[in-house]
Amino acid sequence: MKKNQSKAVSMTSVTLAIYLALSPDIHLDFSRSFQLQSNGVATSNIQIELKKIKSGEFAR
Repeated sequence: MKKNQSKAVSMTSVTLAIYLALSPDIHLDFSRSFQLQSNGVATSNIQIELKKIKSGEFAR
C-alpha cells in the first residue's frame, strides 16, 4: 500500500512542477543560503516564493 501511495505523491509532484513551469501567470522565485557561525553551528535556509501575476504585468 505504501508503494502505491508514494507513486501517487510523486506523480502529483511532477504534475504540479509541469503546471508551474508552463503557466504564464505564475512566477516562482527560489533562494538558498548557508551560514557558518563562529561556534561551528551551520544554518541552511531555502526560501521559495510563488506569485500569481495579473495578465500584462511583469514579475519583479
